[in-house]
Amino acid sequence: MCKQRGSSAGVEIYAPYAYLSCLDRCGAAKGTTMKKKIGIAALVLTWIALPAFGAHVFFGQSSIAEQIRPTTTHAQYASTAAGSLGREREDAVIAATRRYVTSHPDAPEAMKLGRELAPVDALNSELAATAAKFRVRSTNGMKAEFYDVI
Repeated sequence: MCKQRGSSAGVEIYAPYAYLSCLDRCGAAKGTTMKKKIGIAALVLTWIALPAFGAHVFFGQSSIAEQIRPTTTHAQYASTAAGSLGREREDAVIAATRRYVTSHPDAPEAMKLGRELAPVDALNSELAATAAKFRVRSTNGMKAEFYDVI
């Protein structure tokens, strides 16, 4: 404990708040407390600033759209990629749809305009007649899901 200034007897303060009141009254203790407070504030700012700087380096360099979107892109029609049988199969199914439309005058308008494939049963019977090694499982507009036949 520090002694109060100005007292001739050097009376020490023994109250629970004595240390704080002593720091207020003693000039030397005030300087060390202020240095501690500044040190703690600097430590807290550093503790906050380092993770924030790290987050900026890792995530802040690109736009938000680049962070959300995947970086890989796939072909819009993967079945028609180079080296696959997709193009040949789609051409065969489109030709079968044309034959279906010519033989069925009551075919839907979307099918006549080339926006929709023929029904799955009609496509599979046409493919079987041409001895194709694949069949159609389902259609959705101009897209078809194929499967192989052995």
